[in-house]
Amino acid sequence: MLRRRRGKGESTGRGVDVMLQQWKQFVQTGSAERIRKDILRSWTRCREQGLDPFRENYPAVLPASRLEASVSVHGDLLEAANQVLEPMQGLFDRSGVVCGVLDPSGLVLHLLGSERLLKVFSGVQVAVGSQMIESLTGTTGPTLAMATGIPVSVCGPEHYSRCYHWANCFSSPIRDSGQNIVGCLNFSSAHGAQGDKTAPYLFGLLVQTVKSIEVHLKIRELLVTFRHLFRSSGSLSDWTSQGILLVNGRGNVLLCNDQAESILGLKPFEGTGQDIRKILPDSLLLERILRGQSREERVPIQVHKGTQHYSIVAERIPTASGSAANTLISIRPAGKCWPGPTGGIGHVARYTFEDILGKSPPLLDVVRRARIASKSNLTILLEGETGTGKELLAQAIHNDSLRRSRPFVAINCSAIPRELVESELFGYVGGAFTGSRKEGSFGKFEIAEGGTLFLDEVNTLAPDIQAKLLRVLENRQIVRVGDVQVRNIDVRIIASSSVSLEGLVREGAFRPDLFYRLNVFKIDVPPLRERKEDIQVIAEALLDYLHQRQNAPRRKLSREALDLLLAHDWPGNVRELRNCLEYSVSVSSGEEIHVHDLPEYLLGGLRKSQKPLEKVSFREMEKLALTTALRDAEGDVQQAARMLGVSRATLYRKLKKHHVSLHKTWGVCSGK
Repeated sequence: MLRRRRGKGESTGRGVDVMLQQWKQFVQTGSAERIRKDILRSWTRCREQGLDPFRENYPAVLPASRLEASVSVHGDLLEAANQVLEPMQGLFDRSGVVCGVLDPSGLVLHLLGSERLLKVFSGVQVAVGSQMIESLTGTTGPTLAMATGIPVSVCGPEHYSRCYHWANCFSSPIRDSGQNIVGCLNFSSAHGAQGDKTAPYLFGLLVQTVKSIEVHLKIRELLVTFRHLFRSSGSLSDWTSQGILLVNGRGNVLLCNDQAESILGLKPFEGTGQDIRKILPDSLLLERILRGQSREERVPIQVHKGTQHYSIVAERIPTASGSAANTLISIRPAGKCWPGPTGGIGHVARYTFEDILGKSPPLLDVVRRARIASKSNLTILLEGETGTGKELLAQAIHNDSLRRSRPFVAINCSAIPRELVESELFGYVGGAFTGSRKEGSFGKFEIAEGGTLFLDEVNTLAPDIQAKLLRVLENRQIVRVGDVQVRNIDVRIIASSSVSLEGLVREGAFRPDLFYRLNVFKIDVPPLRERKEDIQVIAEALLDYLHQRQNAPRRKLSREALDLLLAHDWPGNVRELRNCLEYSVSVSSGEEIHVHDLPEYLLGGLRKSQKPLEKVSFREMEKLALTTALRDAEGDVQQAARMLGVSRATLYRKLKKHHVSLHKTWGVCSGK
């Protein structure tokens, strides 16, 4: 009679008494000789942490908001798991098995299976929203699988905590295409005669089920990549005519098309599975992109392959599992134009006019003028205070223009060291200066070929760079640093400034001839204080964004808090409003953001504002009086008490009531 070979880490039904004796011995002495090494190491960790094996070491039950956040992040994992597990529901019912899907932190995201066993699970607090952590529950299947990174079984007395000795657990990590652990699958059954008979088969079923889920995850990741390709391609030939490689977070090639194989001299299917660093020449920048360390998501790299120069654009694409990002690499001869945001893989303008929020007359006039400007090829100058959304407007103009299928390249002129501005704008040849790459580099003008170049904070350019920029605008030609070759360019310029360029010209700080070249179609972007009727819709959109994209709790503004936002002048404009709401969401505890949740500096604006305050509650008015008196008294409690006409004891009691901290708010000693 043939016997099935026992899988790695799998327990059998025999030796249950031995396991129990070993558990008792370890509990008493801290040692055991006849127990698996991975189980023994886990028991030792539990003992060192002071975990009592005789207590009911149930998992932690996390807040609903934490569960919602994890479900949102791991939505693709859950969908892939459900596709595999739902058809197995009948098998779980008949076999008395419960199946659980957990995130990498041990949070239970989904449970299904035997109704009878699910009730038992509920009795030990194992439910959706509970978190299996070794330091709380002791040794269990999920905690051991996550610790070892391999499929494991934990049967009966192999559990460190006695309250789980009734169960058999079979658990395995779930990995994405980059071999990153993105979750855990657990099968549980009752420990005993019947359960031990099915144990070997459950372990094998677990391993095969995890493989199926991982295949579904990989398929979803490929679909995400192909959707990205089709979305970013103006036509199918735009990306089938260039070499395409998809590389995972470890640098392994997942996909390599025919064009890439031809360019790189590879045989059919030879590239798939290889390390990208062995295929492409060494590049520190490519290494940084693969590690997620590059500040730019899309960075052009120039490499050599034999005697032919090739241009490479590497773009990071999040995986379907939400873990490490894949990298999409396109290769084409260096003489060809760069693919644009909707015509290949390049710099992308994400925003359109529909993304500009607000209906105030000043804003509607700006949008009207911007739409007119987008239909022409004129140079545009955007002037407005910091944080008013000038780059958003520039992207909308680009996406409404005939250049929408070409690149949108933005460069912040104030953020680049003066000595590097010229090479950033115009590029350089190999050996042009100390520290330059031997193969040279493209400049932003070449990268933006056929599209739009957005020069942010153009007012900060040094006089010598202003002169060179003027020549480029007049001649539509550039010369790389260290080169003599003249290169023709076709780029639409949108410049922005946070100060008046005309005023700088009068002060002699900006070239008048360059100003006239830039000031062809000028649009003044109004500050937020001049369109306060837009504040509510922008704030609500920002709160929704923080909830959906950053997994922040869902919040809404109270009427009093909104009144305070409307009363503030917002010198930092929309950027300041966003920072304010991010802070308020983080400190608020209920569904609404109240006045006391807003940053302290806003209260000064409320005090100085002439806006009626009859809608503010008495509690908030009392807190406002306290903070105002302390601010005017520069933190002197005794003086603030005299100003309010109360004793120091009363003032301290009120401060405690309103959770006002002297040290946190004013940095002074409360005993002053």
